[in-house]
Amino acid sequence: MAFVFSCPQCSFISRQEPRFLDHLRELHALSDLEAYVSNFCEGISPSCKCGCGNAAPWKGWKFGFSDFIRGHNARVSSSFSDPEVIEKMKESRRESREAGDWKVWNSGLSKESSKVLQEAAEKKSRTLKEKYSSGEIVPWQLGLNKENSESIKRASDTKIRKFSSGELKQWNSGLNKSTCESIRKAAEKISKQYSLREAGRRLSPEEVNRRISPLGFSVIDDGYTSRKSWGLNVVHLACGTKQLRSLYSLETGLCVSCHNMTSTGQREIEEFVRSLGVDVVCSSRSVIPPQEIDIWIPSKNFGIEFNGLYWHSEKFREKGYHDRKSMSVRGCGGSLLHIFEDEWKNKRDIVESMIQSRLGILERKVGARTCQAIELNTEQRRNFFSSSHIDGDTRSLVSWGLFHNGEMVAAISLRTPQHKKWKNFLEVARFSTKPGFSVPGGLGKLMRVASEYAQERSFSGLLTYVDQRHGTGSSYEKVGFELVGTTSPRFWWTDFFKRFNRFSIRADKKAGITEKQAAAERSASKIWGNSNSILVLNFS
Repeated sequence: MAFVFSCPQCSFISRQEPRFLDHLRELHALSDLEAYVSNFCEGISPSCKCGCGNAAPWKGWKFGFSDFIRGHNARVSSSFSDPEVIEKMKESRRESREAGDWKVWNSGLSKESSKVLQEAAEKKSRTLKEKYSSGEIVPWQLGLNKENSESIKRASDTKIRKFSSGELKQWNSGLNKSTCESIRKAAEKISKQYSLREAGRRLSPEEVNRRISPLGFSVIDDGYTSRKSWGLNVVHLACGTKQLRSLYSLETGLCVSCHNMTSTGQREIEEFVRSLGVDVVCSSRSVIPPQEIDIWIPSKNFGIEFNGLYWHSEKFREKGYHDRKSMSVRGCGGSLLHIFEDEWKNKRDIVESMIQSRLGILERKVGARTCQAIELNTEQRRNFFSSSHIDGDTRSLVSWGLFHNGEMVAAISLRTPQHKKWKNFLEVARFSTKPGFSVPGGLGKLMRVASEYAQERSFSGLLTYVDQRHGTGSSYEKVGFELVGTTSPRFWWTDFFKRFNRFSIRADKKAGITEKQAAAERSASKIWGNSNSILVLNFS
């Protein structure tokens, strides 16, 4: 019997997958993946069942999600985890090697004698440096030692025992510069580095200051440990910018603020924040080392990330990158605001107001008690959210504004949720305040109006999504909402000048065009954002 595609949102049925996908996209504005996750996975994409935490592969509506990423099933069930099988393999390989029937292909080769090994080593070195620098890879033993880690203690005890018994010995035992080429090259490299660092002598604070003063820098506090370690808190005397640097980077004489070591947009945001009279540290690596935060305000424990559309596209930043960075900062008790390049360029007044709000220094403050809640018409709603909400306006069933002396200072809109799971709820589509305004109690007052509207129509509650690029939804929790989950990270398409809705580029199976090909025709690339927090206010 042929497979039947049934729409979970309505009564549509089709035996043809292309027609079914067109129906989801055109009538419900959903992809098959989004519809499947919403209706069969409670809004949360499943993870690989091996426990690695990565997303399970999507195989299409007919087959759903695979239980495992390819190869990961071996982590749960495999004959290779059987001790008896492992011992048999070891014995078989030992016999083959002794008989000369089998040997590794690179036996006896090195980087010096094999171009293949040399290229592989250089590629691996570049990749590891990039991943360690970006924070994608963090050493598992970071902060651990024999005293606080049982596994490190066991490994240390085992090595001591094996070296003592002679079971293990150093690879270079009995070798020297005269008999071993690799030792000779290592010795020359070490000698060169030691001469640059004055034979490894740790420099005094006075010596560090003496070296950087002619370059226009001054040490704020001495965190120097070595020439290349990023522990020196310095200030550039010409512009007053505080920076966390290494002595090695300072010896170039370049200031990260005065020179093009940061993007124009990032420097403009930094200048704006500095104009507000708060302390600013640019390119800080002290909060979540070794990762860098573009702009850090220590007094507020608050950071700003400027996400350029090219360097933060999927060419360089994978799905989940921004989420992990935000969570790392929250783990240190701080918060992070992500700003896309096109948002700063096209909605600068809104972004500036968001920053001022997070810093608690908005220009005007209007109490909600002095405001009147009035239902808005479509034009009023569209104009207000287009000029005050970072994502602009969107369709809605009803909206209200808070008016103070005839001026609208805040607004909220409600719509029907896209996902069938929340069919008995109304969704808060938009809430925002006018740029430059703080409206204490505004969300609570508008939420009471929205709740009355929903209850009169027998809805079970209100639902909202909060983009974790901007916050976690704590203001909603204060007015009674409860965090019930998170979505997968959002994505847009970008041509590196602006971002487009994720539905603007799709695969066309009828024409035989894949999503990747459609994106290539538009010279577009995906750019990932953060997850959304899902918050619910139940009336019962």
